Amino acid sequence: MENKSGRGAIRAKAFIDATGDGDLCARLSLAHRMASHFQPSTTCAKIAGWGSSGDTQDDVTGSDRLINFDLQQARLAHREEFELPEGFGWGRHVPGTRDVYMYAGTRIYHANSADGDDLTYGEIEGRRQVRAVMDLIRKYGPDNRLALVSLPSYIGTRETRHIDCLYRLQGSDVLYGKPFDDAIAYGSYRVDIHHQDKPGLTFKYLNGEQVYVRPGHPNEAGRWRGALEKDPTFYQIPYRSLVPQGPFGNVIAAGRMIDADEESFGGHPGHGEHEPDRRSGWRRRLSGAASFDNAEGR
Repeated sequence: MENKSGRGAIRAKAFIDATGDGDLCARLSLAHRMASHFQPSTTCAKIAGWGSSGDTQDDVTGSDRLINFDLQQARLAHREEFELPEGFGWGRHVPGTRDVYMYAGTRIYHANSADGDDLTYGEIEGRRQVRAVMDLIRKYGPDNRLALVSLPSYIGTRETRHIDCLYRLQGSDVLYGKPFDDAIAYGSYRVDIHHQDKPGLTFKYLNGEQVYVRPGHPNEAGRWRGALEKDPTFYQIPYRSLVPQGPFGNVIAAGRMIDADEESFGGHPGHGEHEPDRRSGWRRRLSGAASFDNAEGR
C-alpha cells in the first residue's frame, strides 16, 4: 500500500476486501467477472433553495416539489438542450433543514468505475449533469433560487466487479425467499434494477408484482410470477456468497462485489452504497465479525 508516508505493507491474519470494486481480490488474481449490463453510476448533490416556500414544505423535512415546476417533464422536454440522459431521479430534504435537498438524478452509462479512465470520465460527467440540472431549473423554473451546497467526494457506483465465491446468489433465491443454513442477513427490500440499456427502473416485489418506472411516462405494472398460496416476506443472504474461491482462506469480499447474479443483486445490493451504504453496511460489519472468527481459528 502507499500513502503520504510512502510505501508500506500490512500484515494480518485475515483481510476484508471492502474496496467496493474488489480491488484486493482482483490483484490477488482471484476469479471475478463484470456483469454484462452493470448498473449505471450516479453523482448525488445537496442543493439549497429546493422548494423553499411555505406552500411546498412542512415544518421539518420539506417537500420534494419545486415551485411551479415539474422537473421530470422539463427534463424530457429539454434534455437535448442540456445534454441530459433520460433516467430516474429522486431525492429527499436533508433532515432538520427546510430547503436543502439531496438530489440523485444523474446517470452515467457505460462507465466502469473499476477502470481509472472510466472513473475519471464518470466523475466529470456526473458533476456536469448536476450543473445541467441546476441550469435547467434556473432557466425554466426561475421561482426556485438554487444554490449548490455540496458534491460527493466519490461518485455513487452501483456495480463493477463481482468476485466468484463459494455460492452465487440467484434471483430466484431472493424473490422466492430461499432459506440458507449459513444466512448472515435477512432483507425485504424490493428488487430494483437500474437499467444500462434503457431509461428507468424495474421494481420486483416478493408478492409477485412488478413495475417498470420511466419518469414522464405511465408506469407499466404487471406480475413477474403468478399468485402463490403464501408469499415470502423476506429473503436471506448466505455467508458463502462473500467467501472467494481460490487458495486464500483468510479473504472475505464485502460490499457490492458479493457473488450475485444480475437479478438478485438488485434486491440486496451494494448498489445501495451511493445512498449511502444503507444496504451494504451490514455485509461489512458481518465480514468484520467473520474475519475476527477466522483469525481466532473459529
